[in-house]
Amino acid sequence: MLGLKPTTLEIWRTRGKGPKFVKLGISKQAPIRYEIGEILTWLEAQCFNSTSAYPIPITEQNLPLGQGV
Repeated sequence: MLGLKPTTLEIWRTRGKGPKFVKLGISKQAPIRYEIGEILTWLEAQCFNSTSAYPIPITEQNLPLGQGV
């Protein structure tokens, strides 16, 4: 549906990016699944009308003084 490699989704999960997922078990090897509604919600949040509408990533450079990431 997304056309992404499983490794991309795995990296995104460790970084807190991408759609919400369901882990079917507690072991490290437990399978991961995505609900269609969560994928569609995530995709909708990725839609923009122009490149100037992209969210600004949080970095040390654009935070007020004295606040770290």
